[in-house]
Amino acid sequence: MLVTLFFIVLLPFIDMVARKTGGTGNAGAAEFLRHLMIWLTMCGAMISSRDGNHISLAVLEQILPERFRPAVKFFVSTVTSAILMTLGFASIDHFSAVSVGEKVAGVPQLLFTIAFPIGFWVMAFRAARQENRVFRTITTVLSFVIPMFIFGVPTILFEKILPTFTPSIALYSTLFMPFMILLLVAVAFGAPVFTALAGAAALLFFKSEQMLGYLPNEAYSVLTGEIFPTIPLFTIAGFILSESKSGERLVNFFRALLGGIPGGMAIMAVLVCAFFTTFTGASGVTILALGGLLHFILTKEGYNERFSQGYLTASGSVGLLLPPSLPIILYGVQAQVSIKDMFAGGIFPSMVMIGVLAIYAVMKGPKITVENRIPFSFKELSTTFRIAAPELILPVLIVALFFTGQATLIETGVVAVVYMLVVNMIVHRDITLKTLPAVLLKAAPIAGSVLIILAAAKGLSYFIIDAEIPVKLTESISSILDPSDPKSKYIFLLILNVALLVVGCFMDIFSAIIVVVPLILPIAETFGINPIHLGMIFLANLELGYLTPPVGLNLFLASLRFEKPLVEIYYSVIPFIFQKFAIVLLITYIPAITLFGVDLFNAK
Repeated sequence: MLVTLFFIVLLPFIDMVARKTGGTGNAGAAEFLRHLMIWLTMCGAMISSRDGNHISLAVLEQILPERFRPAVKFFVSTVTSAILMTLGFASIDHFSAVSVGEKVAGVPQLLFTIAFPIGFWVMAFRAARQENRVFRTITTVLSFVIPMFIFGVPTILFEKILPTFTPSIALYSTLFMPFMILLLVAVAFGAPVFTALAGAAALLFFKSEQMLGYLPNEAYSVLTGEIFPTIPLFTIAGFILSESKSGERLVNFFRALLGGIPGGMAIMAVLVCAFFTTFTGASGVTILALGGLLHFILTKEGYNERFSQGYLTASGSVGLLLPPSLPIILYGVQAQVSIKDMFAGGIFPSMVMIGVLAIYAVMKGPKITVENRIPFSFKELSTTFRIAAPELILPVLIVALFFTGQATLIETGVVAVVYMLVVNMIVHRDITLKTLPAVLLKAAPIAGSVLIILAAAKGLSYFIIDAEIPVKLTESISSILDPSDPKSKYIFLLILNVALLVVGCFMDIFSAIIVVVPLILPIAETFGINPIHLGMIFLANLELGYLTPPVGLNLFLASLRFEKPLVEIYYSVIPFIFQKFAIVLLITYIPAITLFGVDLFNAK
């Protein structure tokens, strides 16, 4: 894993240096780098499987009585293991046929694609592990039997094992709905999101008499895409940021800058959260890394416990619309929209979100008295700025490099990683050569968890597009709402907001981008909605979904970080849900909030 991460940083760095010194770069190295993403994804996913850190919803698991948990664990493990074993068989069946003789930068392609069956099978066996030996044995057996009889295994192997058995299409159609219900129940009790997406795709493929080999093939195509190395690069940069003392330095600077004004500490908290979320690519990292420190500061400042919990839970996702946020990059790729324009379009919506939260915090804040006022000190501000300057320069550096065309997005990610290594290993010495591997190994599972979701979601997206569902959905909407009527556009936008809010409650932002965006793009185009504006509507709604009960991801992480019951977190975020929903409506019905930034940067 460390070797893979090393090459993912080193290869584009060498390529960038070669171009800047008059060379042309190495096309073979770029292709090799993209294929390394397969191993990074599968290794990261295997580590997440080992540690039990895959993204999951686990709606009902939270309220399940202890005596029922072993049986439910058996059920979830069996479903998960069977799906993973199926994906492993499908990968062998597909890539053994299409990868023979193919080479990538002189390396046999099979050396990369073999990561799929290895990774899926390792995760399958880990999913099958349970304390109860009987349950573990039954799960292991069923994880082999279910793929054979229901999902399918490699044709040659299947014929050797059961030469006379041919499952009928009628059998698949009959079992489709019961198995889909079982899959949804497993997800509700904690099955990883990526297995749910892959399992749903597998069931749909078989119901429509299509080969399961499409799943690994689509996973391969998405993971080897040109833009996807940016995901681990910015994730590594974000984890270096979160594992160092950068958070404390930023807090000290903003405290010196804003501590003397009413609500200054709350404004500081939302700004620091926005900064961290932007670079870690996941709001959960922000809550886990900074939640304790910021919660202590806010309560010491006089904010009550419930407000502090709700405010930090809401602030944990405000940076998702700022560059170089991973969801913006993914939307740009999926919607085939300029990522530079997407970055520009997200700036002012983010400022609105940050501004509304900050103003509300000032209004709800304790009154400033002589006793609790933090006096402004230019000396303190100067000192804290000098110490925090390297971190404060980072977003400026990234925006300048990318927007001026001095570096590609991947090269910008490399610069971010190298810059953060220099700052935290040489300037501040928060991280040493001895502790660096541990930091990288924390980043790898997060990157792997995101990428494996994208790989699984791509198979489901392929089925949706192949079945012409977006076309049919567009025709259905157009038959109800007349696109030529100006009022219809606003009605559609309201329906879209409600639909996306529901999606955000039950689907993580990464899989939603891959699965849902192809559905709504053609409809939005029919109503004349700018795709960049649509992206901001989409991402703002999904950002709101992080807060929305019952399964908003930030709610679970806040419950874990603040050591409070989930119901208490639900109550604490209610006022912030209404605020963010109002902001979503503003972004939806005032396109200028998004498009002003695009026009501003394009004018330059």
